[in-house]
Parts: sequence; structure tokens; C-alpha cells
Amino acid sequence: MTPDRPTADAAINLQPWLAEIDTLKQHIEAAEREASAARDSADRWRQLYTQEASQRRQDLDATHAEVDRLKTELARFKDAAQTPTAAAQIAVEVAAIAEVDLRDRLVAALTQVETLTQQLASLETDLALERAEHAKTRSDLTAALGDTVEVFARTKAKIAQLAALPPKITPNQP
Repeated sequence: MTPDRPTADAAINLQPWLAEIDTLKQHIEAAEREASAARDSADRWRQLYTQEASQRRQDLDATHAEVDRLKTELARFKDAAQTPTAAAQIAVEVAAIAEVDLRDRLVAALTQVETLTQQLASLETDLALERAEHAKTRSDLTAALGDTVEVFARTKAKIAQLAALPPKITPNQP
């Protein structure tokens, strides 16, 4: 019989081993909960980013449509002023209209052209701001998603580290 080997009669105390196994199980469960929470957070951020991007695209499309409509309307007014047949038609109407009415119509038309021009400029400014806000939102959500992935990676590394640890062995007390 060798002195390093326990005999069949020697009592082996398994309690420290079992306690260590339970502790490691608890650590692994906690790390798995953290990893699950990190995955859930990443999914939430991804969903928020998708919703925000979709809303921004819809707003952008609506703004583009409004800008196109206003450009078309402005071009129509410009074309009407430059078309010879329209000018002849206007000359006939001018002859039939009193001078006061003509001034009022001219002022109204010029006011409408000015208003449409201002609306177009405002919409173009809004579009530029919307694009900038979209870029900022995309950057913020991407950073948040990156942070979540980093937390997930750290949690995964912690789980791997805990799984690689050997159990603590304590000598038997006589």
C-alpha cells in the first residue's frame, strides 16, 4: 500500500466538492441570466432602431412627396406666366376685369407664389434636419447596441472563465 493513496477504509469527505459544485452552478446560472438579459436588451435596442428607422423613412418619403408636389405647383405657375397662350388668355381676362380686381388678383397670386416658395424652402430645411436627426439616431442606437453586445461578450467570457475553474479541494479534517 502506498502512502499517497487512500485505502478503501479511508473516509472521503465529499461535502466541500458538492458545495463547490453548487456554488459553480449558481455562478453559471447567474451568468446565464445576465447573458439572457443582455440578449433581450440587444433585441429591444434592435427593435427600437428598426422602428425609428422605419418612421424616419416614412417621414422622409412624405417630405419628398410634399417637396415634389410644391415643385410641380411652382413650375406650373412659372410655366403659366411664360406660356404665350396663357399670356394671351390673361390679357383677355385683364381687359374684362376692373383695375382694382386685377390688382387684388395680382397681389393674391404673388402672395401665393411667395408662400409656396417659403413652404418649399421650409420643407427642404425640414428634410435636411430630418436627415441629420436620422443619422444621429442611427449613431446613438448603434452605440447602444454595441454596448449591449460588449456586455454580452463580457458575460459570455465570465461564463467560460467560471466553467474552466477547477473545483476547490479542501483537505479532510481528522
